[in-house]
Parts: sequence; structure tokens; C-alpha cells
Amino acid sequence: MTHDPEHSPKGQPPESHGGEEAAAGPPERGESELYTVRVTPDRMAVLIDANTAGQELEVLAEAIARQLVRYRVRRPPKQDAIVAWLREHTADSPVITGVALLRGTPPVYPVDGRIEWGGDYFNTGFVVDEVTGRVNFRQRAGEREVCEGQRLATVIPPIEGKNGMDVTGAVVRVRKPRAQRIRMGSHVREDAGTASYYATCDGRFRWNNGLLSVDEVYEIKGDIGLETGNVSHPGAVVVHRDIQEGSRLEAKGDVEVMGSVNRAHIQTTGMLIVRGGITGGEGVRVVASGGVRAKYILEADVTSNGDIVVEKEVMHANISTLGAVLIPQGRVIGGRVIARGGIDVGQAGSTASAATHLIAGEDYTIEGQLAILRARLAHQRGNLEKIQKTFAGVRGKTHTLPESARQAIRLLSARIPAIQASIQAIKAEIDEVRANSLRDTNPVILIRRRLYSDTYLTVDGETCHVQEEVPGPVRPLVRDGRSRIVPTNLRTIKAPAQEGAGEEKGAGGSGGVPPKRKNP
Repeated sequence: MTHDPEHSPKGQPPESHGGEEAAAGPPERGESELYTVRVTPDRMAVLIDANTAGQELEVLAEAIARQLVRYRVRRPPKQDAIVAWLREHTADSPVITGVALLRGTPPVYPVDGRIEWGGDYFNTGFVVDEVTGRVNFRQRAGEREVCEGQRLATVIPPIEGKNGMDVTGAVVRVRKPRAQRIRMGSHVREDAGTASYYATCDGRFRWNNGLLSVDEVYEIKGDIGLETGNVSHPGAVVVHRDIQEGSRLEAKGDVEVMGSVNRAHIQTTGMLIVRGGITGGEGVRVVASGGVRAKYILEADVTSNGDIVVEKEVMHANISTLGAVLIPQGRVIGGRVIARGGIDVGQAGSTASAATHLIAGEDYTIEGQLAILRARLAHQRGNLEKIQKTFAGVRGKTHTLPESARQAIRLLSARIPAIQASIQAIKAEIDEVRANSLRDTNPVILIRRRLYSDTYLTVDGETCHVQEEVPGPVRPLVRDGRSRIVPTNLRTIKAPAQEGAGEEKGAGGSGGVPPKRKNP
């Protein structure tokens, strides 16, 4: 036993202890009150405090040995070994404090598997001018275009850990390491010998829920309109001009529009990049799971799981995203913006007092998910209630019923365990949905330049109604259950991008979302 608990890896507690528990409670003191034997909270060391001046070491060693037995220490040293240990550690001073007599065998913690990416595919932000600090919304920092034969990713296998043992002989168990896996989509091949994946054609990289694909790019040289008809493509789409009013575009990869989107329906599992702007209209929606980049958004209904980055303005739009809304140099006027990953805007509201509602740190999808689960739960509870009412109606009378009726009751009775199990499973699913909804939340709204009246800012479930013009930078802050506007030194709601991201999160701007913050 050689483990030093003070140098154990932090943040990796043992999953469980086997064997018999060590004696709990305060350190045991000897009759002379001149020594203490104590086991560390993790039971990986026995520490001794003692003043040996004027004491017979043999007597002290005998007392320490008795305490070791009380602590159920596995294979305690013999008395003569303890005497030798005391002589060694009191050679310079008769007083010792917190010196380890015994140490456990430390566990070796596992290393999870990971994916080593072959390119900067997940930096969906834009290049920032190092001199001016301005964002160039026309030049993306990451690059998703890949060539035939290009290595896309390599799976690095996990490394198994090893159980340890504490001073009582209990096993300190370590968890199994987590492996990373890649499912192959279109135009991807695997080299099994190196666990690497390669593109089999020129195209655009796509990573979606563990599925790695290279999308063939469909280029439309002009507009999408009456001449082309509606477009549906299983990969990426590049439109060299505009998407005209009334058109419909559906794609499974990124959509890039060199011009503008005008009252058209767009749905894609990738990113939507519009060099011009997006103008909405009644009955049309823009759904882009991977995020949206545009110069402006006007009166549009936009939904996304990734970041929505706008260069100039969002006016009278309805925007909902699980990522962040980033308009640091622009403004939001009218409409509603809800972003689980936070909101960063230059100006909110206007001098015309257009009602503007900004909501940060909330999951716009959760109510729909919970409504479906609650309906399923109510249905199962209704089934159970019907069976119970049936039983109540025949209680004490089953012997008078015909055999067919008794058989029907037996069948109903047999259904009860399955219904009860289903109810418990749905409740667990509801809890899981709520827990997942809280991940990556960032209830921060940063107003950089100016905040106008008739703007509503909601964070942590509390809404602040702004009734007068306020210069920035400011943010809403909830304290003691009340929301108020406070000055802030926040420079961004986004944390720096991290290299080697293991999952695509549609993070724009500068990368991932920081943890939930409570103070300015």
C-alpha cells in the first residue's frame, strides 16, 4: 500500500467501495492524549499525530496497533514495525503531525475514447480582424469543404482503468471507460486497421448525432423559383442568387445562399448561410438545425438548434434556438427572441418603443416534449383507473360471474404490472427531458450599446420591463427573485472555441457556451 491521497487525481472519485466499511467518527486518542490515529475520509491512508517525548515507543506502538484493529485495517503492521517507523519519523523531532503510517493502493482511472478530427469542421464562427476586432461575416473561420481521399476523423480507443484498494481492504472500483463511435453515412469509407474515416468524393462535411457523411453539393447557378420548382436534395445546396417568394427548399446538408431568401420555406438539418438577408411572411418558416448566418432577418419565423448570427438587424421576427443569438454589431427591434445559449446584441428595442422580448437560457422545445409525454402518462393512468374501477365493481362477486367474465378479469389483472412499469418509465423520461433541457443553458443577455423602452428581458424565469432608455453595456440580473438592469463588463456571452471538439453543437461566434452565470 503506497498511495498518497493528497496527490490523487481530482474530480475522479471511486465509483463504489466493496468490503466492510472502516470505523467512522472522530479520530481516536490514546489514554495519554499524546497520539491520534485517524483514517482519511477516502480511507486511502492511516495518519498518525503523536508527541513521543518521554514515552516508551513500544507502549505507544502497542496502542497504535490496537487502534488499527478498531479501524479494521487490512494487514496492519506488527508492533516492532510500528516502533521502527516511530523511530524513523521522530529522529529529528519528537512531534509528528499527519504522517502516513499506511497507504492504500490507488485506482488507475480510465481514459475515455475520443475522436481526433482531420480538420477544423466545427468552428462555425467567422474570421475576426485582429486589428479592429470586427467580425467578417463573409469569411467563415472553419472549413467544411473536403476532398476525395481526405482523412475526416480517427477514433482513439479508450484505456481501461484498474481498481484500487483502501487500507481496510475494500476495493475502490473504477468505471468502464466510454468509447467513441462513428456511424458511416454517405460517401465515407473506413480504414479498419487505423480506425480512420475518409471521404470518397469531393463534398461538404456533415456530422449529425454520430453519423459522419460527406454531402454532394448541388449547385443552382441562378434563383430557386418558378423555373427550378421546389428543391429537395439529400446533401448540401448552394444557390448562386436568391430563393424567391413561395419557393420551398429542403436539404440534409448545409444550405448556402449567395443572395437573399424572400418569403420562402427552408428546412435543413445542416447550417443555413445567407449572404444577403432573410425576409419572412405568413405561413412560411425557416428551420435550420445546424444554425443560421445572415445579414438581416425581417418578419421571419426562424427555428434552429445551433447559433443564429446576424450582421445588421433582426426586425419583428420570431426566433427560437437552442444555441445563442449573436448580433453584437446590430440590433433587435420588435418580435421575440428565445435562445437557450444566451443573447448578445448591440441594441435592443427602438425609439419608436416597439415591443421587443428577449428570453435567454430557456429551452423552447421542452413544453412540446413534455406535452407529448404528459399525454402518454395521462393515457396510461386512465387505463389503470379503468381497470381499478372494473375491479371495484365486481369486488366480492367474482364467484358469481361466468367463466368468460372471470377470464377477462384475470387478463386485466395481468396488464396492471406492464401499465405501472410504463407509467414509471414515462415519469423517468420526463425527468430526463427536464435534465437535458438544463444542459448548456446560458441565461445571459448582453446589450452592448443601448437598451430602449418597451423592451422585455427574461432570464432565470424573471422578466424585467424596461421603461426608459439605458446606455450599455448592461445586462439583466436576477437577485432575491427580482430582475433589474445592471452595468456589466461582459465582453461576450461566448467562451473561446476549443480545439478538437468531440461533438458538433452548432456553436457560432467564438465557440462553446460558458456555464450558467449568476453574477455580472
